[in-house]
Amino acid sequence: MRSTLTIYEEETNLFWGVIVVGATALATYLLGDAFVDEALFIIGFRQLASIFLFMMAFIGILRITDPLYRFELFAEGDMLTIEVYKGDESVKNFYYNMREFEELRFAPKSPDWTDDALFDFSPSYYLMFKSHITGRLEKLIDIGNVSFTLKVPDIAKIIQLIRRHNPSISLPEEQEAFLSQT
Repeated sequence: MRSTLTIYEEETNLFWGVIVVGATALATYLLGDAFVDEALFIIGFRQLASIFLFMMAFIGILRITDPLYRFELFAEGDMLTIEVYKGDESVKNFYYNMREFEELRFAPKSPDWTDDALFDFSPSYYLMFKSHITGRLEKLIDIGNVSFTLKVPDIAKIIQLIRRHNPSISLPEEQEAFLSQT
């Protein structure tokens, strides 16, 4: 039986949309009287600030239109296949034997502090697995230096897909309680 799951990277359009609108509006305001001023061709603070703001807006437009990552997960028997796409272009494929997994967990990108909440407001989490063979925690989806963001409920769906095919995989106690609610 083949189980499939499609996960999309979390969108950051709201953040960049505010930057585009705000930077464009402020740059336009700063240049409002530049064309009626007698010193039109003298570059001053307003013109330099406007150029910087228009560049920020342009970068924001590029970020908004940049295709998102899509992850296609297929579980068939003991094999897990993860196909990574950026838009429609295939980036990388991962193949795992799920019998090799001893433990699954998600961990924040930055190390925990002792008084942090279990699931804080950080958008940067990794899905990790501990291998029977190496005994180390490794990222399940490692695309190198590329940064992408998955929602915690999406990570929970991935863990649930894997555990359906191999229920002996353990989870940390606090994460198992959270996953049973999602």
